[in-house]
Amino acid sequence: MNELLDFYRYLLAVGLLVAGCAALWRNVSRHYAQQAEIRRLNSREAELSADLTRERERHFELTIARDFADSDGAGYIDRTGLEGP
Repeated sequence: MNELLDFYRYLLAVGLLVAGCAALWRNVSRHYAQQAEIRRLNSREAELSADLTRERERHFELTIARDFADSDGAGYIDRTGLEGP
């Protein structure tokens, strides 16, 4: 009878150990999933920031080209720096 009681205690201890490990793994895996999502969002934010910078630079290029075309069309001659000393 004593051996059977020891066996049940062993099964209870193993069962508690397995349940504890499973609970710990659920917490750890949820943490890893959250960290992976944060990394994905950070990389997406960096991509969008780069796209925004590219579009801003393209806008500046087009604005400057338009201004030069307008000046050229109006017959404006840039005389900056041509003044004598």
